[in-house]
Amino acid sequence: MGKFRTETKNDGGGDYLVIHRPNTLRQKIGKIAIDPQALERAEAALKALAVNYPAVLAANAKSAQAAWAEWRPALADESLKLRLSIIVHDIRGQAGTLGYPLATEVARSLGIVLHNEADKMATLVPVIDAHIGALNAIASRGITDDGGPIGAELIAGLRRTLEKFGLDPNDGLTP
Repeated sequence: MGKFRTETKNDGGGDYLVIHRPNTLRQKIGKIAIDPQALERAEAALKALAVNYPAVLAANAKSAQAAWAEWRPALADESLKLRLSIIVHDIRGQAGTLGYPLATEVARSLGIVLHNEADKMATLVPVIDAHIGALNAIASRGITDDGGPIGAELIAGLRRTLEKFGLDPNDGLTP
């Protein structure tokens, strides 16, 4: 391992020591080679998935609606919440890659809501309703890309709603 570099700093709260560790990741992994044929196969597989994704998104949106309908009367039941969270997580992870970034953003926003404790969920019911409705609308109308001006307004409205309920709409976004 390389040599550590240290420096003493003071940002107004007293002296502290900063330890800079050398970045040895490149040494550990060595040279990376990308197989062009493997990349082409992966891109072809992704295109094949994209063809069927509208039906998958519609099924996931309906599953999310069913999971929400089951969980809504029993908000303290963490297993029912988990079922909805998994579906929402899947939509968030798949939709943007397969041409539905608006669905990804709605699912990301709903994920923020679902990270709350059971005692706060009762106040968030209308927020969850709005997100589930948005996912179903996106899926049923086949809204790809960002949804244009209507998509932008939808996201802006969901962000305002999160803020109204004291949630951070930027949670989970990388700077």
